[in-house]
Amino acid sequence: MTGFRGFNRKKVTIVDVAERAGVSKTTVSRYLNGKYEYMSEQSRRRIAEAIEELGYRPSSLARSLKSRYRYVLGVVVADITDPYCAKLIKGIAERCAQAGYRLLFGDSAGDESRELEYIQDMLDQSVDGILLDPLDRKTGLLWELDDSEVELMVMERTDSAESIVEMGRLYVEELLRCLGQKQENRNI
Repeated sequence: MTGFRGFNRKKVTIVDVAERAGVSKTTVSRYLNGKYEYMSEQSRRRIAEAIEELGYRPSSLARSLKSRYRYVLGVVVADITDPYCAKLIKGIAERCAQAGYRLLFGDSAGDESRELEYIQDMLDQSVDGILLDPLDRKTGLLWELDDSEVELMVMERTDSAESIVEMGRLYVEELLRCLGQKQENRNI
């Protein structure tokens, strides 16, 4: 396989990068978090080169432990074979990739119990938020979810002039905005 770094190799750690670059683990951490105030241009260049040479990829688990976010959003749709849902998911996936979020996806396939199972699985996996295209917009489930710690956004179907793909992007934007406000309120 060409172009796929790290295949069948041990996981490269921040310590490996620090050793290769000849700097401390703390300096690499600061570099990864964009805090360049206390490092020279030469150190930044050596760290960047070490990251490239080693194929370092930050651990999403470590990142989530530090920030209380997992950087994972759940998406549950009523029917993936529906062209509307497929286009919506395309927009959601594009925006999540830009924002550094991964997706957990569920297709209820028109089955309310399956929809509930996907939602419960996502809650059990501590997703940061859920985008839901519910089978029944009047269900009590929506009220129960509204009381949970997880941010929920019910996606409304519409025939607006906006493209469906763009609507998917906008739903993610709004959910991320809500998550940011939630994080700010925790820090007060």
